[in-house]
Amino acid sequence: MMEVGMTLREHYVREMEQGLHDLCQPVTSLQCRLELGKMANDEASLRETVDESLMETRRIFAAIAGIRERLLASPGEEERTNEQPD
Repeated sequence: MMEVGMTLREHYVREMEQGLHDLCQPVTSLQCRLELGKMANDEASLRETVDESLMETRRIFAAIAGIRERLLASPGEEERTNEQPD
């Protein structure tokens, strides 16, 4: 939801900032899991790494879907919305 007096550009920037923030944690976790998986010495550990990594990719796609939903739900044509009447 847009704040009072916020321009459309400001709204989109805020939505993108939040979306990128939401992506950082699962991407960092995925990278960490893969780095640890490189050190695994047995098939069970490698399989666990793959399973956990796939879980993180699902979280990444969920974050991307959230960004898409927020942006598509954003207001369209108004440059400044929700202005208070004088």
